[in-house]
Amino acid sequence: MPIFGKRKAPGLVQPELVLPPIPLPGARDPRAYINTLLFEQQKERQEALENERRAISNVADRERMMLTQLAQLRTQVQEQKEEIERAQRTEEDLHKALRLAAERLSGLQLSDGVLRAELDDTRQQLVDTQVEVQTLRARLFGEKGVRLVPAELARSTTSVGMKEDDVIAEIVNGARAAGPEGMGAAEGRAAAARSSRQQLKRLLHFVKAQLAEDVSAFSGARDEQADEISDAIGRRRHLIAKLETALYDLLGGAPPMMLVIEALDEAGSVDADFDAIVLIESSSEHVSGKGFVKVTKGVGLAPLNSCKSGPIELSLQDGGFTRMEPPEPLFVNFEGGPPAKVSLTPDLQGNNFPTTGDPLNILVEIQDRFNNRCTDVNCEVVLAASHGAEFGDGPVQIEMGEATIQLVSEVAATVSLIVLEARGPSVEMIGDEGLSAVAYVPYLAGSAAVVQLALPPGAMPIAGERTKLLVCVADKFGNMVAAGSSNLAADVKVEPGPIGNASVERNGVASIADGIGEVWVRSESATLPTEFYITSAAVPGGLALRHTQDEPFRAVWSAAKIAAIGVFLPEAEKQATVGGGRMVLGVRTEDAYGNPRGTGWDGSVLVLSPSPHVSFSARAGVQIRDAREAKVTIKDGVGLFEMVSDSTEIFQITLRDVANTGLRTTSVLRAQFRSLPGVQCIFGEVPAAAQPVGLPFPLPLLVLDRLGNVADDFEGDIPVKMTGACRTAGGAREAFRAIRGRAALPVLSTIAETVQFTLDPATAILNKEEAAASDALLRYGFTTTLTFGAADAKRLTISALAAAAAAERALSGEAAAPGGEVQVRAGDEVLVAIKALDAYNNLVLHQQCTFFLEVELRPKVDEALTNTLAAREPPQRYMLQLSNGEAHQRVPTRLVGELSLRLVQPSVLSIDLSATAKIKVVAARAVSIDVVNVPEAGRGGVEFSLLVRALDQYGNVDEAFDAEVVQLDREGAPPGMVLQNDGIVKLTRGIGRCTAVTASAAAGSPGQR
Repeated sequence: MPIFGKRKAPGLVQPELVLPPIPLPGARDPRAYINTLLFEQQKERQEALENERRAISNVADRERMMLTQLAQLRTQVQEQKEEIERAQRTEEDLHKALRLAAERLSGLQLSDGVLRAELDDTRQQLVDTQVEVQTLRARLFGEKGVRLVPAELARSTTSVGMKEDDVIAEIVNGARAAGPEGMGAAEGRAAAARSSRQQLKRLLHFVKAQLAEDVSAFSGARDEQADEISDAIGRRRHLIAKLETALYDLLGGAPPMMLVIEALDEAGSVDADFDAIVLIESSSEHVSGKGFVKVTKGVGLAPLNSCKSGPIELSLQDGGFTRMEPPEPLFVNFEGGPPAKVSLTPDLQGNNFPTTGDPLNILVEIQDRFNNRCTDVNCEVVLAASHGAEFGDGPVQIEMGEATIQLVSEVAATVSLIVLEARGPSVEMIGDEGLSAVAYVPYLAGSAAVVQLALPPGAMPIAGERTKLLVCVADKFGNMVAAGSSNLAADVKVEPGPIGNASVERNGVASIADGIGEVWVRSESATLPTEFYITSAAVPGGLALRHTQDEPFRAVWSAAKIAAIGVFLPEAEKQATVGGGRMVLGVRTEDAYGNPRGTGWDGSVLVLSPSPHVSFSARAGVQIRDAREAKVTIKDGVGLFEMVSDSTEIFQITLRDVANTGLRTTSVLRAQFRSLPGVQCIFGEVPAAAQPVGLPFPLPLLVLDRLGNVADDFEGDIPVKMTGACRTAGGAREAFRAIRGRAALPVLSTIAETVQFTLDPATAILNKEEAAASDALLRYGFTTTLTFGAADAKRLTISALAAAAAAERALSGEAAAPGGEVQVRAGDEVLVAIKALDAYNNLVLHQQCTFFLEVELRPKVDEALTNTLAAREPPQRYMLQLSNGEAHQRVPTRLVGELSLRLVQPSVLSIDLSATAKIKVVAARAVSIDVVNVPEAGRGGVEFSLLVRALDQYGNVDEAFDAEVVQLDREGAPPGMVLQNDGIVKLTRGIGRCTAVTASAAAGSPGQR
């Protein structure tokens, strides 16, 4: 039976596992290997099942997300339905208001109709009177007429002999003045106009009664009185015409035009015997006064009026009762009345609403009360538009009663265009009602151009709470396109900005479907706008991203509910000064994130000030316990208190809840007072430690007020003097440039020294009186010192000198020059000095370094000697360590030659060790004469070459041994040996030569004897 076979787990179908024979080198138990394979296969199957579960979970999450989006869409549809219902209700309310306005207008029109009926009756009576006057003028008899002064005119003025025109003008001007005290401007003008109209009506009736009396007197007058009475009747008629004109002016219209109908005979004269009734017709319905007209004595008068401007056609018919020929049609042109209002008419062209960015023509007209354009008016009209819409710069210039402007809006909304003011002498009588015209222009969103972020309509984001943020398609001005107009589907990422600790859920991933998507965001700031922006690897749907990291979306969150009490510095309060000035601070209620939450909360809190240089000041609502504590009363979420101080140092304010309000207190508030004007300049604190040479040091300067505080308001130049090699960096002028009471002058020196800086009291003291009276300024002087020390070591130098010479120089104070070549005698010690120098050759006392001094001898080879090799010893090393920037070593000398000194293997690798030194060692004074045989120079067994040397105690040839004669000892020579010159040798530079030959060789070679 096999070890393994088919096994089935609950809910899982496992295939049969067949293992091929596998060699197991070195394995003791093959079952362990098989169990390992089984475990790995089981693990792979579990991972596959886990992946399937994750896929199913992802599908379920997508389904839930789609259901959530569907619910949100339903909610949006419901919200849109509610908005439509609200709009419908608003429209119904507008219709009701329009109906009420129409009823009021009809009432006003009825009142105007009654007045116009009275005027028509008056005009008819005037026509009848004119006819009677013309009839009676033929009769020149009766009594002498008497001209009567109307009582109303006498009561209207106090000036003696005032004319009728002045009286009428006074009444009309009274109508334009303000009403009784206590009324508004519009109500006062309306009351004054009603009173003036009543006065003109009474005056008109009185003049008509006087005219009737004059006509009666004219009918019974004699011939000599007829002319005088006729003149009186003419004056009455002229006065009636003026009264009618003034009355029409007050009613806002124009007086009617009097149409004269004359019956002419063949000669062209008026037929005085003609009496008939004729008909005046016109196709214009808005013309009043047409109809039947009575012609008496060949003359008929018909007053015509129109509420519309423009030409009208009039025709005259007699109804067939006469045999006269009808006249040609008469064309009469009516012009607009006096200006009464400003009209705004958008050119919508059949409710074709404009889109954002497109200009719309709007006609601006000056109209009378019948909506006729006043063609004789030139003025300026000041307009204003909502939603940031533009229509040009400055007032609109009206010429001949009209002007056309172009309104452009970048916001998809209903833009309101209103009239603010009309300027010009011809429009001074236009009241507030005439300036109340409003033009409503609905602007629609343009085509899709960008993808942007936006808050849902009506959303009120609250700090700390989840807020929905829409990712939508909009036009180029940022207006969201209409629902269903975009089919964009894409994935973008929404990133939070740095303000307000903002965050975006689900790592900011937002899916756009049909042009709209959403993310949920959170922010903690309600004082500064929170920023969000969109990132995407590719531009979705070919559209641009409107809100990017450079131009993010900004929105202001509202504060959450009250959670804490915080202390704050009111922005409106000016910073107080020291020396008696009071700084106003406040405590307020805040939410959990420190945002101010002003509500009707009342209470109290304990304010603590641990800083000793400030104290509380008495104020209403503040109970001072001591110099460090005060209880502040909070009303409507805010409480104020005051602090005083003589120092500009920063102080701290903390809170403590002593009323057990249950609210936490926020962190510490730090503030400071403002200084007084500057009094004296002093040096700032200069460190006692040495400053490195070559580097600029900012030398501080302070300008103090009389209390010893830095004067923040002072700006100016203060000169300074300095000693030694110190100078200003960059070659600047030796003067401080003080800004806000502080200055720093960069100074440097390349020599390690102590520099003294001095201020001139004449320029350093700004106010001598206050400086002398200030105790806080007496301890300050006008000088300071600064020490410059060596910088970091850059290199090590070597200087060598004989020990004796070094001792002499040490006594004289001379220093050995580094480098160069030094000459010593063999046997003398050489004193080697190593120094650490910076880049400016200053000794670096603080430098620590360990290194080796390597001494190598190159001996001098005697060229006279042959078959000898140059002696060469290995370099000798001395380990040294710097102490106060220096190290010393004594080096002995024995052999003549050249000693080379160099430094190797430093512990600080940044230090340059390229410096070397050379010592020339010469022989000491000779103390012995040495004779040696030079076999290479002679002949073996026959001739010998002897070298005579003057040696010092170390075996070195004394080259200073000259002009010395040495006689060799002949007795010491071998038998038969003959010395040259009898053994007498002359030494030159410490060396001489002598030849020795045998006796036989000497006999055979006489030249060698």
